[in-house]
Amino acid sequence: MLKLSLGLSRHRVLVTRCVEQDVLEKLDRFFEVEHYQQTLPLTREELLARLKEKAGVLATGNDTIDAEMIAQLRSLKAVCTMAVSCENLDMHALTQAGIMVTNAPADGSGSDTAHAKALRAADNLIAAFGFGRIGGKPANLLNPELLCDCC
Repeated sequence: MLKLSLGLSRHRVLVTRCVEQDVLEKLDRFFEVEHYQQTLPLTREELLARLKEKAGVLATGNDTIDAEMIAQLRSLKAVCTMAVSCENLDMHALTQAGIMVTNAPADGSGSDTAHAKALRAADNLIAAFGFGRIGGKPANLLNPELLCDCC
């Protein structure tokens, strides 16, 4: 496991599809990143196995995360999808478990590419863990009830 210069462990995160190097470099500044690079999507069993001990995930619209899986994922704190829709996610179960969920909607600039969505999802993941300029408050948070009122 990689260590920060302060001797602290970095959170482990999973990226569930091929993304460009700049997305990985952005995440690598804050996290220990596992990058799934195969063309076929992860099966349910593979996704569950890879998410064990992960604190966060950059997921696709094909990655289903439901209550049964959430019960087995004690370390998961944030699910940041690289898609607009989150129909594949059990929002109620994720919220009940205290897991932040974000999406990657169009940003209005017309850059609706997969790369742009991956960059937005990476920014959301960084913010979900309290890092970056909007630390603690991801721009595209879908369950804002998890935010505290103190800051």
